[in-house]
Amino acid sequence: MKNKKNLRKILLQQMKDFASSPEKEVETNILLEKLFQTSAWKNARSIGITISMPFELPTEKIITQAWQEGKIVAIPKTRENGEMDFFVHTSKTTLEKTTFGVLEPVGAEMSKKKEIDLMIVPHLAITKTGVRLGFGGGFYDRYLADFKNDTLALAYSFQVMQELPQEPFDIVIKTILSIDK
Repeated sequence: MKNKKNLRKILLQQMKDFASSPEKEVETNILLEKLFQTSAWKNARSIGITISMPFELPTEKIITQAWQEGKIVAIPKTRENGEMDFFVHTSKTTLEKTTFGVLEPVGAEMSKKKEIDLMIVPHLAITKTGVRLGFGGGFYDRYLADFKNDTLALAYSFQVMQELPQEPFDIVIKTILSIDK
């Protein structure tokens, strides 16, 4: 969809501009505080999460907190067919950079989908009702199509939209934590 492509380009630039702003750290800390207070976080024995790119919300703080709380952390590895799997991530996991510049696990143990209690889903933008605009590969929509556990998105102030283009295959995220302005 052309509209999504143009919107992605604009939002990606906004994310890159925001990455160097002093507000990023302030908003990140607020969002992490909100996350760690949710029942979804507190009840999760395992979380699925990406290793963030420099312009995204820094997930290493979430991963570290999860490890400190004894949670199992699983990170994605994409496959050529547009699908992905999640693998257990520890401080000893070997990571390699993909052609997209994303760090993915090498030689780690695969996580069963049903064993991930909370999936923290990346996005460029999201609505308060959970309609998400991802990065355009469809990996998360395919993975989450039959995912039964909690999904959650953390949104900076500029990422929350009134509405977004939605396709029938787009998966709605259950919980949105955002900066209210």
